[in-house]
Amino acid sequence: MNKAETLALFAQGKEAWNEWAGRMLAERKALEEKGEWSEGWPKNDATEAWHCAARADFTGHCFTQEADFSAFVFLGEADFSPVESKNSAGKNIMIPTRFEMAAKFDEATFSEAARFVEATFLGKAVFNEATFSGHAAFDGATFSGKAGFFKATFSEYTVFRGATFSGTAWFAEATFSGEVEFSGATFSRIAMFNVAKFSMAADFDEVTFSMSASFFKAAFSWCAGFQLTRFEGYTNFDQARFEKVAGFVAIEGKSFFSLRRVTFKEAPEFEQAHFSEAPMLDASRFPDKAVPGTSPRWRALKRLAVQGHDHEREQFFFAQELKSLRGETDWLLPRPWNLFRGAPVWQGGARYWLGLGYQCFSDFGRSMALPVVWWGVLTAFFALVYLGQHLPEKHLPYAPRLMVWQANGYTPPLECAEPQSTTPLASAIFLAFHRGSVAGLGGSEKIAQAYACLYGEERGAPLIPDAVAFAGMAQTLLSAPLIFLFLLSVRNHFRIK
Repeated sequence: MNKAETLALFAQGKEAWNEWAGRMLAERKALEEKGEWSEGWPKNDATEAWHCAARADFTGHCFTQEADFSAFVFLGEADFSPVESKNSAGKNIMIPTRFEMAAKFDEATFSEAARFVEATFLGKAVFNEATFSGHAAFDGATFSGKAGFFKATFSEYTVFRGATFSGTAWFAEATFSGEVEFSGATFSRIAMFNVAKFSMAADFDEVTFSMSASFFKAAFSWCAGFQLTRFEGYTNFDQARFEKVAGFVAIEGKSFFSLRRVTFKEAPEFEQAHFSEAPMLDASRFPDKAVPGTSPRWRALKRLAVQGHDHEREQFFFAQELKSLRGETDWLLPRPWNLFRGAPVWQGGARYWLGLGYQCFSDFGRSMALPVVWWGVLTAFFALVYLGQHLPEKHLPYAPRLMVWQANGYTPPLECAEPQSTTPLASAIFLAFHRGSVAGLGGSEKIAQAYACLYGEERGAPLIPDAVAFAGMAQTLLSAPLIFLFLLSVRNHFRIK
């Protein structure tokens, strides 16, 4: 329809409009049954004629009274775009579509493109539960009153680029199945995106939220961009879910900013983000796997945790930063061929391996249990070493003889080399604890008794085999880092300065 036909039909009301839409739908089905309907481009003459007849043309129109399109069905393109005209000076100007009173599109159905480019809504604009099956364009639109898109459904690419929302913008529970772009938009009052679903990329770059912005329980299934966005009021992302990268690069948060119980499936980007107070990250979940090349993201998150005195998060982000350096700046093995290229031979090799040990033995200083378990394993191993050198007879250590005896079906009892009130097993365990404590816990008399039980005496002094002496030195050297890591984890756990 042309503009005059469209306005005339609209004036007849919803029933007449939807009756016409029903006839157009019947015509389309008839074309499909005859095989005369074509999808894609170019369209055949019959299909093109149907689209022209089904088009609703409101371009450049000024609605001086309330415009009620509630439950209207738009089978073809619905065009509320500006129209080009000439002013008194003869210059070409664009005249936008204007709604001077309320515009109601509740439960309206847009089967094809809906164009509201640079449309001006001076009263409230309500699109609650509207269905946009085609491209929805609100580029540069101005919403002076409340903008309601509660439970609206957008199936294709949706654009609110540069739109201005002077009143409350209500997108709660809206569904965006295609890409959506709000870049450069301005929200002067409350912006509500609670429980909204974004199935494809969501672009909120360079948006200004002058008052509250709420994305409570919003779900982002693809990338979400908030680069250079300004949050000047209360901001709430509590329980939001980001399946892909969430970009908050260089954002500015001037008030309360909450990211509590948020799920990030990939490391979010907060590089050069600025907050008047650090954002709240309580109970938020971040990926355990650190991808090489993401170290700047973890470093930025660590800075925010330090700013917010969130010691636990600071440790986690530091661990992820170290892990993400592996394979990028830190190499597993040296590259000797780089000697002839003037390049590093083993870049970050020390940090790679020391960091790996730091992770395995203490979870980067966050686990008190791991150092204790490793220390226990080490102590048990050296207790067996000390017991293996037990010499109840001079010519052969106890362990090799035990193997011979067991092969012959005989296992003699463990007895001290010198008469003692202890046993060789207890003495070996005592020596292992003594060596493993680094500080040398245990009295000197008890130590001498343990050596005498295991290895005998000579001229009143206990004998100590060279293998036992060297094993003791090795155990002390290996136990010292584990004790240090345990004390470090205690300090980190209780935030001891």
